Amino acid sequence: NEANGTLNFNGGFPKGNSATYGGCGYNEANGTLNIHTCYISNNTATSNGGGILNKGNLYMHPGFPEVHNNTANGISNNLYLDAGTKINVTGEFAYPAVIYVSGANVNTAITSGYSTYNAGLRIDSYFKPDFGYDIYMKDNELYLGVAKNVDVSNEAQLFAVAGMDSHITLADDITLSKQLTINAGRTVTIDLNGHKLQRNVTENAQYNMVIDNFGSLTIDDGSGTNSGQITGGRAVNGGGICCEAGSTLTFTGGTITSNTASNT
Repeated sequence: NEANGTLNFNGGFPKGNSATYGGCGYNEANGTLNIHTCYISNNTATSNGGGILNKGNLYMHPGFPEVHNNTANGISNNLYLDAGTKINVTGEFAYPAVIYVSGANVNTAITSGYSTYNAGLRIDSYFKPDFGYDIYMKDNELYLGVAKNVDVSNEAQLFAVAGMDSHITLADDITLSKQLTINAGRTVTIDLNGHKLQRNVTENAQYNMVIDNFGSLTIDDGSGTNSGQITGGRAVNGGGICCEAGSTLTFTGGTITSNTASNT
């Protein structure tokens, strides 16, 4: 849906679609998206918004809209709210309404008018968080937060939550296809939990490190055996962890082992 356009989802079962952004729908800035009773499910995206990516004006109308079982890069990512956008609730929802939400900004209101029409309900009655997120009530509106502790068992899950302030626990060994980047301004703790975070590369190259840290990173191992490893990196600088200018690293557990760097 282009800027200044209007897109209506009213009835039907839009499913099985795929796109780079917004598997089922992409509402651009200054566009208007109206969601009535409909079933948006089993759509995929390779970026944000497996179901819908919203950058414009979004209105959720009375009835039982359903947005769930959509994925981006293999993980739960249904209705993605871009920075500064929210869901304008215009009426009362009814069972089986369910909307899974993620977004660019955390600790930010994701609804306007929610309690006006749906007061007294449990927070998770209709709105639920996508993987790595949490939803809570503040000032009579729903807010999107980051889950306090997130267990990850594959690369897609790890990359999804490492882009936010997060506490991550490895639930399995994870082999990375590319370096894990901790962005500037982010605070991330990775509990190796006795597992390996590893690369499978055969030559030293600029981005063949395991972790490229621009933010505030803590590495821990809560397994009780201290057997977690960061291993297999072969980079120019910092084969295991490369700490870029302005970053911080706190190391309280695990082992950084069997990595190489051709420079430092």
